[in-house]
Amino acid sequence: MNTEKVSCEIIKDLLPLYVDDLLSAESKKVVEKHLHTCPQCHQVAEGLSTPMPTNQTFPDTENVFFRNLKKKFQRLSLIRIILILLVVFTLWIVANTYLAIHYSPINPKALPEYIDECLNVVLIDDEYYLHQTDSFAQGEIVLLICENGEINFYIGENGIRSLGLVRSWVITPKYQRLIDPEIMQEVKTINYCKPDGTILVTLWKEGDEILQLK
Repeated sequence: MNTEKVSCEIIKDLLPLYVDDLLSAESKKVVEKHLHTCPQCHQVAEGLSTPMPTNQTFPDTENVFFRNLKKKFQRLSLIRIILILLVVFTLWIVANTYLAIHYSPINPKALPEYIDECLNVVLIDDEYYLHQTDSFAQGEIVLLICENGEINFYIGENGIRSLGLVRSWVITPKYQRLIDPEIMQEVKTINYCKPDGTILVTLWKEGDEILQLK
């Protein structure tokens, strides 16, 4: 190949093969000799020899879209959860307020036949105790009369104070002592009453059988 007649256009056509080392030895010498004398072709050859950067990143528009969509749904879910909690808390406050205003003291259904089933008088170590056998009889003993051998009482409690399944915060034992024996030695009759003193049922009177426990 006559190197004097080789033009830049031919050299530029050969440069890709030269860079990939695919030229014959003679053609390679021609190209190299031209590159030593032609700055323009030499610059083109350097550009072809420079490797492409491997760490160059391109925006993944599809992934960006789905990431933004996921973040949007997460924000909406968080807002929805907060709103639900606020609604539940508001309803809880309203229900508690309603119950606190409208509760009424326990008075085991105020039916003598029912009271007779859920309240019993027993003796424990020769002392008179009230046995509460039903949740409707839960509450503390409130004495109305305690004289001349007569005991009149009713069951009192705090009523519903919070939203729940119990009628009172006060959980009383199943057996409550009716009266301190030092105050009243002889008992002739024990009556369950309304808070106003009206006798609902006589739970025990002198001469009736009474269960004695140890």
